[in-house]
Amino acid sequence: MKHLLSKAVAETLESNYKKKVKAFCSEVHDSKPVVILGNQKTGSTAIAALLSEATQQSVTLDLKKAIPDVGWQLCIKHNVMKFSDVAYKYRSDFKRSIIKEPCLTFFYDEVRELMPNAKFVFIQRDPFQNIRSILNRLGIPGDLQNINLDDWPELAKTPVWRLVLDSTWLGRDSGSYIEGLAHRWDLAAKECLNGDKEFFVIKYEDFIKDKEGAIYSLADSLGMEIKKNISGNVDVQYQGRGNSAVSVKDFFGMRNCEIIRNICGESADKLGYAI
Repeated sequence: MKHLLSKAVAETLESNYKKKVKAFCSEVHDSKPVVILGNQKTGSTAIAALLSEATQQSVTLDLKKAIPDVGWQLCIKHNVMKFSDVAYKYRSDFKRSIIKEPCLTFFYDEVRELMPNAKFVFIQRDPFQNIRSILNRLGIPGDLQNINLDDWPELAKTPVWRLVLDSTWLGRDSGSYIEGLAHRWDLAAKECLNGDKEFFVIKYEDFIKDKEGAIYSLADSLGMEIKKNISGNVDVQYQGRGNSAVSVKDFFGMRNCEIIRNICGESADKLGYAI
C-alpha cells in the first residue's frame, strides 16, 4: 500500500511538472526576445548591457544560476534532456527581452524551436584575440603544448570553462587546449555563416571603434526604439580586461599560431579576418 501511494505521488508530481513546462513553453513561444550569441569573450556582455540600457528593455547577462550546472549542455547534445526542461529550470532568464548567453550559440535550433519569434544577434571577434582573451580570463598561457585541466585554479573554481577548452563534445576531436579553443571558435563561426540561419552580425572590432554608434545601429536593425542616451556608459568595464600588450606571436608561439590558422583560417577569411 505504501509503495502504491508513493508511486501515485510521484506520478502526480511528474504530471504537474509536465503541465508547468508546457505552460512555460506556451508563454515564451509567443515572446519576441533578442537572443545574443557568439563565443565567450567577444564583448557580448557589454553589447547586451548597453543595448538594454539604450532601449530600456530587460536583459539576461548569462544564465548565472546555470553556471554550476556543468552537465546541461552535454545532456542536451546527447539527447538525455530536453532543452525545454533547461529553459524552464532557468525560466526567469528566458522571460527577459534580451537574452545573452554564449553557451546557447551551439543550441540555436533548440532556442528557435522554443521561441520562434526571437531575433538573433551574433557577435564575432578575430580568432587570435578571442582565444587570447579567454586564456587571459582563465589565467592560462597561450604557448604551451598542452595542459592538465586539473592544474588551473579557475577551471577548478568554475568547471563549466572546461567545456570551452574541449571541443570533443561538439563533435571535433582536439589534441590540445589550443586545438579545442580553435575548433570552438570555428564551429561558432560556421554557425554564424550558416545561410539557413538568420543573424544580425556585429563585429567586436566595429563595436570598439564606435560603441555608441554600434549599439544605436544594432537597435535600429532590430526594430528597437532608443529611449536613453548611453554616451556616459559606453566605457563601463563589464568583465575583466585581457592583456593585449603582448603580441599574438609572443603570446601563442609559432606552433600554436599555426594550429589556430589551420583550424580557423577558412572561416576567418569568410568573415573578413586576415589571419
